Amino acid sequence: MTESKRKLREYLLGVIYFFPFQLFLAHLKRNHIILFFWLFAIGLISKVIAVKYGVPQLLLYPEYLGEVNFLSHVILGLAVGSFFMAFNVSSYIINGFRFPFIATLSKPFLKYNLNNFILPAVFYGLYVYHLVDHQLNHELLLVSEVAANLTGFIIGNMIFSVLSMLYFINTNKSIFKILNIPIDFDSKKYKPIQYLIEPDLKWYQFLKRKSEWKIETYIAGDLRIRRARSSKHYKKETLKRVFQQNHLNASLFEIGGIFSIFLLGWFMEVPFFEIPAGASIFLLLSMLLMFSGALHNWLKGWSILGFIVIFLLLNEFSKHDVFRIQSHAYGLNYDVVKDYNNEELQELNYSDVLKRQSFSEEVNRLRKIQSQLGNDKKLVFVNTSGGGLRSAMWTFHVLQMADSLMKGQVFKHTALITGASGGMIGSAYYRELYLRNQLLSDQKPVDKIRTNQISKDLLNPLAFAWVVNDFFLRYRRVTYNNKQYYRDRGYYFEQKLLENTEQVLDVPVSYYDGFVHNGIIPEILLTPTVSNDGRKLIISSINTSFLHLNSRDFSSRMAHIDFRSFFRNQNADSLRYTSALRMNATFPYVLPGVSLPSNPRIEVMDAGVRDNFGMEISMQYMHAMKEYLDTGVQKIALIRIIDHQDSIRIQNEPNTSLIKSFSSPVGSVYNNLFNFQRLNQEGTFSLISDELKDKVEIFSFTLKTRNDNEIPLSWHLSARDKQQIRNAIYEEVNESEMRRLISFIGNGQSK
Repeated sequence: MTESKRKLREYLLGVIYFFPFQLFLAHLKRNHIILFFWLFAIGLISKVIAVKYGVPQLLLYPEYLGEVNFLSHVILGLAVGSFFMAFNVSSYIINGFRFPFIATLSKPFLKYNLNNFILPAVFYGLYVYHLVDHQLNHELLLVSEVAANLTGFIIGNMIFSVLSMLYFINTNKSIFKILNIPIDFDSKKYKPIQYLIEPDLKWYQFLKRKSEWKIETYIAGDLRIRRARSSKHYKKETLKRVFQQNHLNASLFEIGGIFSIFLLGWFMEVPFFEIPAGASIFLLLSMLLMFSGALHNWLKGWSILGFIVIFLLLNEFSKHDVFRIQSHAYGLNYDVVKDYNNEELQELNYSDVLKRQSFSEEVNRLRKIQSQLGNDKKLVFVNTSGGGLRSAMWTFHVLQMADSLMKGQVFKHTALITGASGGMIGSAYYRELYLRNQLLSDQKPVDKIRTNQISKDLLNPLAFAWVVNDFFLRYRRVTYNNKQYYRDRGYYFEQKLLENTEQVLDVPVSYYDGFVHNGIIPEILLTPTVSNDGRKLIISSINTSFLHLNSRDFSSRMAHIDFRSFFRNQNADSLRYTSALRMNATFPYVLPGVSLPSNPRIEVMDAGVRDNFGMEISMQYMHAMKEYLDTGVQKIALIRIIDHQDSIRIQNEPNTSLIKSFSSPVGSVYNNLFNFQRLNQEGTFSLISDELKDKVEIFSFTLKTRNDNEIPLSWHLSARDKQQIRNAIYEEVNESEMRRLISFIGNGQSK
């Protein structure tokens, strides 16, 4: 063997038996659960996982006390530091015995952490890169602001690392402390090639492991490479005492982490304790990581089976009401239960007399709207799509701009608003402000400040509540209208929505009845979906039994359930309006499904599951009211406010891999859910008569974005997202539609 080959061989083997590299291999070979946590965290910060929900933004732009600043990044850095320490603790508990030489070192846990740097270093580098990129390019911060935030993040990380290290330095013992013998600090400094391994050892033998892994060198406390001591001359019982004592201290650290989660949950309504949601996510990951490490240590090779058994037990327990706390709608009486079955629905099946009475009431409402317009016989219907906060802001912005350009005439002409999720939240907020403008002369006019209000973050309290409250047994209650309900992330969603909208929506659903019936404000139909059978639950200020007119098939199947009629004895009129909006916007996983007081229990989900664009219910309304609309209305403007590209995207090569070929049947149905609804809109439009079709003119306002700047379906918007939404109204196609609408209404002037 030539000298150069020998040196190359020695160098490669030196790398292989270097303690940090051996630890990395140990994780790859044995610690797959730990690796899962790292991959999951990397997926979050890299915007690969949970992008549609906006979760990565919580980790890259932390908010504390309503501000994103140096302090919020310090707190985030502390939480990331806890995640790093949780990794080191779990790794030490699982792998420590495989490397007995560390028991012969002073401050063994510190040395272990120092050499266990590869995964944290890779993650930290990626985190810093994505944090800076997001804040510069998405939040549009100045370089100086990003630098200050990054400094806070690094300082927070360092503070936690130093404090935790001080704890372990003062509590962990080496074999020298156990045996009460002096520590030999005169060990030889290792030189990279010298004294490495036996010359006849093959390079591939490092793969053939027993419980103890061979280590030749490690990084010492002074950051120099040193040769590892042999532990063979120590008794196994002595080495075991070292690891047991260190494991005890690690367990105390785990208990402290769990206690901190419970502490935050108990004081979560105190603003000081409402830490950034990104920080709470890392605290949860830290706790789960330490728990998985402890479980792995207890069960050893049975750990995977143990996780499966625990999952099955939790699944079984969750079937029982004792362990499954339901999410309630505030204002309803859950002490009185309504039977929900086909027989009960048939009894609710409206008689022709009731349908005609409901029809007459609706005709009177429309006439009152028209009476305020003089000889103008036009009406406006608004359809708005679901889509989280982007849809709420876009809908509010379009209505605001239209009314501003047409001097308030759009809402005066509007009879009905339908849609889903965020779009209806934006509509409800605008309607309430419009009502206050009509009733209160001292009320500030609707302006750009209100657009900023509706676009404020809702995701941070949601994620924080999920981590520190919903993930555990929910035990705290809130009193509303003398009724007690459990607090969950749905409650905190409503509280934050009320805070963002100046508390103006904190009213019962019945509050709007008189204003709607007198034609002062338009009717909003909220249509959450009943997950039990797919029916629509209609929450409104009007009796909707007339919707079953002109369709006997509709009537027999009861595709719609009038919420306030069905739950009359459960105080349906007292339902909090924000709870109704939440029921209409219950996107899976983000908000908890709302349970209603019925037997069997009705659970509702997002209206967008059935009708994300509001088109179906508005066409059914026109079909039911055609007798009056054919004769009493001159023209109808159907304003469609869509929060994303209206055209259907065609996916190239949908089955590009073996895995995709298996997931495609289910995935394509989910991904194309809204495409199915778009394609069905033409069929829905055919419900109305040809005479009525000639009266309908459609105006579409679309929030268009480039593929690389797509706004996530989330309850959080970045500064760039908000800027895109504000500017979208000035797109040529939207300006053209606005000019058409101005011409249709016949008031105001184009810009």
